Amino acid sequence: MKRMSIRSMLATVVMLSTLVVSVTVSAQAQPASQEARSVRWLTYVDPRFDFSIRYPSDWQVIPRDDSDPNVVSGTLVFAPIPLLGANTEAADPNEAGPHIVIVPYLAMLKDGQSLREWTELYESIGYSSDQAATQRQPRREFRLNRAPAVREEGVSPLTTYQFTNIAHKNIVWSVWTNIPSIDPLTSVYDRMVRSFRFGRKAPANLNEAYGSNFTPMDLEQVTEIEAGLQQSGILEWGIGEQPEFDPGTMSLNTTWQAPVKKSSNGGNQFTATCGSDKHDDIGTFASFAVDILMPINKPVFNAKYGTVTFAGWDPYGYGNLIRIQAQGGKEAFYAHLNGIYSTTIVGSLLSTGSGIGLSGNTGTSAYHLHFHVQWGSSPEDLRGMFGFTPTNYPLNPYESRFSGTIVNCATVGF
Repeated sequence: MKRMSIRSMLATVVMLSTLVVSVTVSAQAQPASQEARSVRWLTYVDPRFDFSIRYPSDWQVIPRDDSDPNVVSGTLVFAPIPLLGANTEAADPNEAGPHIVIVPYLAMLKDGQSLREWTELYESIGYSSDQAATQRQPRREFRLNRAPAVREEGVSPLTTYQFTNIAHKNIVWSVWTNIPSIDPLTSVYDRMVRSFRFGRKAPANLNEAYGSNFTPMDLEQVTEIEAGLQQSGILEWGIGEQPEFDPGTMSLNTTWQAPVKKSSNGGNQFTATCGSDKHDDIGTFASFAVDILMPINKPVFNAKYGTVTFAGWDPYGYGNLIRIQAQGGKEAFYAHLNGIYSTTIVGSLLSTGSGIGLSGNTGTSAYHLHFHVQWGSSPEDLRGMFGFTPTNYPLNPYESRFSGTIVNCATVGF
């Protein structure tokens, strides 16, 4: 009896030990299997433009806002879910977490024009200083689910980027990301791009998408405008050739007004920050740029009567960008917009205070309006502009290069 009890006890111990080991192994393996099962691939179907794309379930869709019929170039954004709870008042609003953007360009592909030719022409209309500071990998041309596609990767003064341009008849779409190819998350971008498909009801041109009154951007017209400015001597000196800094001749005056209104902020001016290393004078000529911290979809206004020289998607970090050239040659940049008003047409004259678009965070992380003025390759001091109240505004970018230390430097709004 005693021997039997001992044997039984030993057997019981062995069984219990085996059970404990099994439970332990199972407990260790279970989270991995649950995690593998929890990340599924979902399908987003765009109700307005009739395209579909697949995305991982641990990413969230930030939908395009189509409520305002006067807004074009709205963005559809995909971002990892944990990033959505991040503090939007981060030290540097230009420090963007990984995200993927889908947006239509506001310039159409002409009949018979190759997508490669169109992409090269679109890239040529940017500032030559910005182009010189951008390092690009060779473009790759291919077919994507029977649609023409061009892919490019590079590093600009603002960000690392990849984009895939995809053409559907006369509309060119950008699937853009700030995820570099060496990042493990690039596999998400690759798979999403491969899954992109147009439906049978996808619009064939921008007028079909935005209405017959909409005027698409003409790339040849933009090229002619910039060529005219270069011939007149207004448009930019080369890198390292900018004139000696002189605040007395480079400050704005009260004929310029703030690009935002206090009525959009409960009657208060918006806080503006300075000091981002993305605003380094070298290459970008935006040393005096401010980041005006404001929520999404607040109206943005033209700061000075002038001609629209660019309105559309900038693939190098500005996101939705508007450039307006004032009389005398000074040009204002309004960047990271969530949308552009259909009345902001390249070549048109806009009066001071005209609405031009809506604030956003395209190309970056925190919601803010990037605003700067430059004259050729020379950055302009914003002090003196109506509705601009400096508090700790940088004085001389040539004497004190920005170190990436962000400070509240002004309040803005009229």
